[in-house]
Amino acid sequence: MTTSDAGEGLDPARIALLRDLEKNGAENLLKELVQLFLAAVPLRIQAIRQALAKRDREEVRRQAHLLASGAANLGATAAHASAAELEQWAVNPEWSDPSKILAALEIHLAEACAALPPLAGLPRAGGSSD
Repeated sequence: MTTSDAGEGLDPARIALLRDLEKNGAENLLKELVQLFLAAVPLRIQAIRQALAKRDREEVRRQAHLLASGAANLGATAAHASAAELEQWAVNPEWSDPSKILAALEIHLAEACAALPPLAGLPRAGGSSD
């Protein structure tokens, strides 16, 4: 697979960097990062929903920051941007509706979670591999 195979919303340069690191001794790095990200996403989204229900902006900020970092590490640019926006909302909540930001974040995370596994040699969510 080439860097042009990176899905929409993914930074091909970041995928290439991770693959270069693998060639230089960080064996299975991309696969392991993708697996960690895929496992973390539903837990973090659930934690954000619970924190929003409790009006716990600090927990929303923390969870959004963790999602933003994970997305950035994997070059999931759209997911990173949405998570960073939610993180900023938690710091300065009067400027936007968090439910709209969360909805956009969930869309971008779903896209990343669909695009990343094949790039890492993993089956797509649902079990089929390309």
